[in-house]
Parts: sequence; structure tokens; C-alpha cells
Amino acid sequence: MGINHNSWDRYAYGGTSCAAELRLRGDKLKALIQNGLSDEIRSLDSNALTFGLEWSDWTELETWDSLNVGQGEDREDLIVLGKQSGDSGRMAPIEIYSLEPWKPMCQLSQHGQALTKFDFGKALPLDCKAQDGTLLDAILIRPSDAVDKLSKELSEDEAKPQPTLVLIHGGPYGRITIAFNLLYYYWVPYLVSADYTVLCPNYRGGSGRGEDHASQARGGMGTTDYSDIISLVHKGISIGLIDERRVAIGGWSHGGFLSYLAVTREDFHLKAAVCGAGVTDWDMMSMSSDTPWFESEFAGCAPWETTSSDIKGRQGSPIWNMKDVKTKTPLFILHGEEDKRVPVSQAVAFRRGCLKYDWSCEMVIYPKEEHMIGERKHVIDMLKRIKRFYDFHLR
Repeated sequence: MGINHNSWDRYAYGGTSCAAELRLRGDKLKALIQNGLSDEIRSLDSNALTFGLEWSDWTELETWDSLNVGQGEDREDLIVLGKQSGDSGRMAPIEIYSLEPWKPMCQLSQHGQALTKFDFGKALPLDCKAQDGTLLDAILIRPSDAVDKLSKELSEDEAKPQPTLVLIHGGPYGRITIAFNLLYYYWVPYLVSADYTVLCPNYRGGSGRGEDHASQARGGMGTTDYSDIISLVHKGISIGLIDERRVAIGGWSHGGFLSYLAVTREDFHLKAAVCGAGVTDWDMMSMSSDTPWFESEFAGCAPWETTSSDIKGRQGSPIWNMKDVKTKTPLFILHGEEDKRVPVSQAVAFRRGCLKYDWSCEMVIYPKEEHMIGERKHVIDMLKRIKRFYDFHLR
């Protein structure tokens, strides 16, 4: 039988879940599957042509591998996992574990033991339906004591919803489950330790729910991604965990873009927004980013592929939607000076619009930094500034 190199057949996954990584060890193929909020390791049975489940949890795997140990009939698969060490949703540092057939999981390292005395919060799963009925999920992180109280009879004061930060992942292909380094630079554990509730929404364009879910990002900037986030916020409000009057937003990269966009939409009032390395004009991104074709996919097309009357790329561009905004959410803009993926001109342009319309806006540009901030002192400075900004507007 000949092989057709011009086409592919889908064997498994990609419909309602995503195959993230593969490992081939000897004659065995193992796959890391993102299934909603769960990470799963599955092993291909070459006889039954099925993927058998070997491990599953809604704790995100930071790294993993599979090894063949032993010889002959005693040969076994050993799976090594790098994941956070907490249980029952408690946020904790990443440790290394081994998993052998028919044996309990064994923790091999204690690198983060010194941090286990601190409370970095506890995560709860959250799900709802989008405006068009699509199933969405998120995790909501609160201080551990506050989460533990939810299972008990609460007094009126204990049940009061908390000021909430909606922190949005980048990508957009990706998603948030339980992991110690949620988002970037440890924003989540740092801000939860400061007594904030944090909502991390998984919106369309991301991973974990298959190709149709992810493909919403192609030419769909500022559509279902934004409305999905707002739907999840409303769900948190409806169950009494989010204070509708004290909600702020923030994110980096694509999360920064969606934070910019959110302050130009007035269907939900936000108290503050932190916009990190975000896009403000998709046409300009196609013309200036180091990945022009990638960015043009998000915008729907590149400027050189369309006509002057086609303004599709502007619909999801925050800078083209700021003129008529009446309720101006205070902004804190962050960017790296040498960012080639999302050039700093994206931030400068929005800042100029803020000056034009008397829009409260702070901006910090970190010297020598590219798309991801790397210097330790810069990261510490950024975290302190973010907390101070949120405290001022939500406390």
C-alpha cells in the first residue's frame, strides 16, 4: 500500500481533547492528553489499537518521560512526572515523582520543601456555558482557609465575595489547570498570598478541548475569546465567589491583548487592568512582529492581502475601539524594550491614545528585555508594582 504524503488521517484525539506530547519507548507509544482541566498519560496498545489510561489528574504536568526498566518478562514502564506537590487543589512547588505499574506514586525530590509552609492558595474548578452554549472551564484560586470554609456552614461575613483578579493566559493556544507557576512570573501565588481571589479562564482559541475549540483564534480576535472570559466571570459572581464591584483584569502577551481589549468594551465594568506585552493593533502586528504570518492568521489576513475598505482586523484591535469609551478603566502597561514578538510600539501607541483622551495610565518599559521579562530584579520590581496598582484600585 502506497503512502500519501499529501494528507493526514486523524487516528485519535483532537475532537474534544488535545494530544500535547508523544513519547516512543521501544515498541510502546505514550501520549500526554489535555482533556478539559485534566492532564492524562495514555499508552497505545498495538493489539487493541486503543490508548489505555495510565495516569490522570487536573494537576498540570510541567514535564514527564517514560523509561523501560528491567529485562525480559520483568520489563516494566516507569513514568517520571514533574508536577506540583500539593493535593486537593492546594498550590505547592513542583517536585519529581515516579509511577510504576500497580504501585503507589512515589515522590523523589523535596526541592521546594522550604516553601511548603507558605499558603499559595487552593484551586477550585469552575465551568459554565458560553453565550452560544459552548462548555467552558476555569480555575478559581483563593487563600486555602477561604476555600476550606466553603465546605462548612458560613457566616454572612465569611461568605462575602472577594475582590477578584481575572488573570488571562497567553498563547492563545494553551490553558490553565493547577500548576505552581500559573501564568507568568508567579503572578497567581503571589497575589493570592496577598488575599486576592484569582480567576484563570480558559477561553476559545486555547487547548484542551480539540481543534474546533482552538480554531476560533483564526481571524477571531476579540470575539469568542473575550465573551468567554466575561461568561466565566459572571458564573463566579452568580455563585457568590466574586465581588462584581471589585473585579480587575490582567495578563501577558495574548493575555495582555485581551486586557487591553476588555477596557475598550463596556458591557462589564472593571476597576483596573494590567496589560503586559499585549497587542493593540493586529495590522501593525503583521507588519512589525518577528512572526508576521503567525500574527496574520489571528488577524484574519495581512494588510498586503486585503483592500483599504476591509477593516476586519480592526474589529479586535483595542486601539481602534478606544475613542468612544465612556468609563475609562485605569491601566498599568508593562513591556520589554527589545520585544520582537510584540514590539513595544504596540504599548506606546495605546499610551498615546490614553494621553489624548485623559485616560489614567501608567507605563513601565523594562530595558534590554524581550517578550518575556528575564532579569530577576525586573521580575521582582514588576510584581511589586502590579500588587501596588491592584491594591490602590481594589482595596
